[in-house]
Amino acid sequence: MTIFLSIRAIGRSRMPTEDPLGLPVAYVRQILDLAEARGANRLELLQELGVDAGALEQADARVSLIRAAALFRKSLELTGDPALGFEVGLGSRLTTHGFVGYGLMAFPTLRDALEFGRRFVALRTPFVMLDYRDEDGQCLFEVREAVPLGRLRQTMMELFLSGIWRMLPQLINDTVAEDPDILMCFDFAEPLHYAAYRSQLPRCAFGRPVNGLQFPSRYLDLRLGTANQTTVELVTRQCEQEFDLLGGDAVSVTARVRALLSESAPSFPSLVETAKRFNLSGRSLKRKLRAEGAGYQALLDQVREREARRHLAAGRLSIGDIATRLGYTDPANFARAFRKWTGQSPRDYRQG
Repeated sequence: MTIFLSIRAIGRSRMPTEDPLGLPVAYVRQILDLAEARGANRLELLQELGVDAGALEQADARVSLIRAAALFRKSLELTGDPALGFEVGLGSRLTTHGFVGYGLMAFPTLRDALEFGRRFVALRTPFVMLDYRDEDGQCLFEVREAVPLGRLRQTMMELFLSGIWRMLPQLINDTVAEDPDILMCFDFAEPLHYAAYRSQLPRCAFGRPVNGLQFPSRYLDLRLGTANQTTVELVTRQCEQEFDLLGGDAVSVTARVRALLSESAPSFPSLVETAKRFNLSGRSLKRKLRAEGAGYQALLDQVREREARRHLAAGRLSIGDIATRLGYTDPANFARAFRKWTGQSPRDYRQG
């Protein structure tokens, strides 16, 4: 049995102009320090960010996602370093993530720590959502965009995955870094800068259907050496309070609908049923999604495409069975939809 930790990009459009939670200043300082070490002008980066240096010294400060994205793009431009994502990810520590990081260390098993991370990820990286499920002998722990990452997508995938990889030895033990059964997957072509980081990463495969980190599930129930129940209780209470203060319920409607649809596969709720889950009318839900530049059918198609790619790559189900799982009564309709999404037939995608 294997656990599959996947980062899946849902959108390709621009970053949004509103984000209720924002990015913790600790991450912003990390990006600034690294960019400056690569030769970027710190003052120029701060001007791009639109804040003064003093504001970054406030431990609980947050920066809007639109400004943080602009900062990262400017850092890439000024440093000319396309590997900035790997650099930031590999340079992270569990303590970089504040109370969430301490919580991850305090839980008794990796399984418990992953569940805690899923619950409170929005406190640290509000542009992603976490989910997992156990199916066909594999556990899929998936990271999806809560907001589209646009041009930063590849850099962010490299950052997220290398950051997760960096945390595993800290949570379990150093021997995990030598495990040949661990595989990091990316859904884009191998970049030129990867060669310089090959020795710091597990085995990597490019051009895969998903972005993810695959490792044996025996790690899930290993007891963590830093487990402490008192710390678990203190950190959980702190995170709950912080989430309430930051307005956790304000996470975008688009993100919440996408999460619900992903959790519901293969029995996808209708728009009206989805609206009822959020105590809204169908008309109100459509209006809120439209205000965020999204639509119910487009979100449903995104989830169906991701599930279709996953099942086709796994090779365990027939194309007809996959169509049924995705809610299509006629496999021909599924084939037409898949060709519209990918430019390929399901059969050609599987054979390719």
